[in-house]
Parts: sequence; C-alpha cells; structure tokens
Amino acid sequence: MEVSGLNSEQRNKIGAQIFLILFCVFLLYALRDFINIFLGSIIIYVLFKPVMLILTERFRWNKSLSAIVIILLSFAIVLVPSFYVIKLFFGRISSSLNPENLNETLNLLNLKGKEILGIELVNPENIRRVQLELTAAFTDIVSQSIAILGDIGIMYFILFYLLLNTGNIERLLEKYIPIDSSNLEILGKELEQQTYSNALGAPVLATLQGIIASIGFYFFGVSDFLFWGIMAGIFSIIPVVGSALIWLPASLILLSKGMQWQGIGLMVYGVAIISTIDNAFRFIFQKKIADVHPLITIIGVIFGLQMFGIAGSIYGPLLLSYFLILLKMYRQRFGKKSS
Repeated sequence: MEVSGLNSEQRNKIGAQIFLILFCVFLLYALRDFINIFLGSIIIYVLFKPVMLILTERFRWNKSLSAIVIILLSFAIVLVPSFYVIKLFFGRISSSLNPENLNETLNLLNLKGKEILGIELVNPENIRRVQLELTAAFTDIVSQSIAILGDIGIMYFILFYLLLNTGNIERLLEKYIPIDSSNLEILGKELEQQTYSNALGAPVLATLQGIIASIGFYFFGVSDFLFWGIMAGIFSIIPVVGSALIWLPASLILLSKGMQWQGIGLMVYGVAIISTIDNAFRFIFQKKIADVHPLITIIGVIFGLQMFGIAGSIYGPLLLSYFLILLKMYRQRFGKKSS
C-alpha cells in the first residue's frame, strides 16, 4: 500500500537519510570542541600532500617515514616560529604587567592628557582596575596555551594517519559523496586552491606586515621595534583595522613623548605604506591563487575568530569558501535552468 505517493522502499530510503543526517548532527555536536583540531589536520594534509607524493612515489620512501618527515617539517615551518612569537609575547607582557612599568606608562599618558586635552585620562582606581584585568587576561592566556599543546598533539596524531592514507581518502570520498566524477574533480581542485589561498595568505601577509612595520618603527625611533613589528604582523589578521591597532598607538605614544615629527611620520607611514600594502597584497595574492573576494575573507575572519579564536583567521575564510563552492555545485546539479 502506498502512502502520499511513496512506496515502502522510498519511505525506507527517506527514513534512513533522516537518521543519517540526525546522527551526523549529533556527532558534530559531540565533537564540536575538536573541530579546530580536525581542520588543522586537514589543512596541513592538503598543503603537504604534494610533498608526501614526491617522497613515496618519486623517491620510493616508506609511507610511515615520509609521514614523520612531513610532520617534523611542518613543525619546523609552522610551530617553531609560533612558539617563538608566543614566548616573546609572554615575556614582554610579563614585563609590562610589572606594577612599576605599568604605573609609569599610565601616569605618563595621564600627564600628557592633561597637557593636551586638559582632562585626566586615568586615576589611581582605573590604574588598579587595569592591572587586575590585564593580570587575569594573562593568566587565562597561559592556561589556554597549555590546552593548545594537547590539541597540537591530537592534531599531529590525526595528520599522521591522513598522510599514511594519502589517495585512499580521496577515493573514499568519491565513493560516498553524491556528486558525479567530473564535478567532484572540479570541486577537489577548487577546494585545494581555496586552502592554499587562505592557509598561506594569512601567515604570508602577517610576515610581510611585520617586516614593513618593523622598518617603520626602527626609522621613527620606536623602542623595541622588532617586537612591535611582530605584534603588528599578528594583528594584521583582524579585518579592517588590522595592524593599525599597533602602529596608531605607537604614533600617539611618540607624540606624547614630545617626538612630534616621528609620531606624525609614523602615522603617515602607517596609513600610506603599512595599511596600503595590507589591502593590496591581500587582494592580489588571494585573487591570483583562488579568485577569493576580499569580502569573503573579512566575513570569514570575523566569524572564524569568534568560533575558533586566533586559528579562526584561517579556518573562517576557508569554511566560508568551502560553503560557497558546495552551494555552486548544488546549483549546477539541481538548480532550475532558465527557459
């Protein structure tokens, strides 16, 4: 007996599909805290897959040895510089949180505020509040860093098995994804291009920004110019404002110290050079590799930072790009053709 035009086999098929979707949603919810780990493993796998194929196919290396070499290589390229920056950052913040240094800085700003604006910018109560809030934030960052080390271990464990199964994963996806082989090949190429564009674009841009900012800080007399250049590079991942969160306060501090031409010069340098290079490079680089619209990057970074923290600066644009690719494939496959 048929109900609503569906026979028994069709109803069973729909029921199985609903069950699979609900079960998939449940698994994603249960593993929500590990999504960033999986994404990190997949990104590194895509970036180093060509190296894995060269080692195993051209040089006939053992798969396990090749995977270990790639893990060590990625560790040296990605994590060692990251650990150095974190160590440098923590050391600087610890020094800045010293009550004497913090009080001296805030009192200097307060004095200049009275001279220039005629108002008191901070008072002793505000200074104590700032000290407490900065100390609490620093403690929270340290605790999160310890958890990140565990996440990195899990990420490399997953990456090891992804590398061991290079090629098999793609064939498995071809078998179960309901897309014909020609479209699936196009999808795979676009996903690789988006991965290269977003995963390489952010660190390359941060490095370029850090170098350009360091040169400007050195020329205009900013103390510890290398550290603040690195910070400018890191903050470049934030949409719209980016490294201005570093060079603009640095300009104001120079002005507050009576270094008029240096402060004004750094401000002009920041607007004309640092920010211009940021926007131009981001547009040219991502357009060149994968034709990524800057708006996708901005929106992706915004929700990525909220969902995944710092790593979201890469994951966010990447996930948004993946979604748009899948949406395009769906329209090509199921969209109505205009008459």
